[in-house]
Amino acid sequence: MDYYSSQITRLIEELSKLPGIGSKSAQRLAFHIINMPEEQVTGLASSITEAKRNVHYCKECFTLTDQERCPICKSEKRNHKVIMVVEDTRDLAAYEKPESLKAFTMCSMEPYPLCWESDLEILS
Repeated sequence: MDYYSSQITRLIEELSKLPGIGSKSAQRLAFHIINMPEEQVTGLASSITEAKRNVHYCKECFTLTDQERCPICKSEKRNHKVIMVVEDTRDLAAYEKPESLKAFTMCSMEPYPLCWESDLEILS
């Protein structure tokens, strides 16, 4: 038995495809979105569409950006001789918060290290 109209059900189903969003959370989000003012819903939909269309990988460090080079790579305050590799773009924020970090950061996009310990000796 369907409890909701087809459009509400579709919205719940689409939201529940997002990581970390189960059916209950999807229901809460769906009803919240439905009750939002039209301009807020339009802004949300537009920001999702624009991000999908315009965000790509930085040509230098492979983190996500909407520019050719990300703000980290463009920063003249960075020491481009020191490199820190993170597994995922989401990990970047945790390391970027401390003001003391001035290293150039690379995103590996892989669930395993880019190099082995023996390779590190070659790099030093």
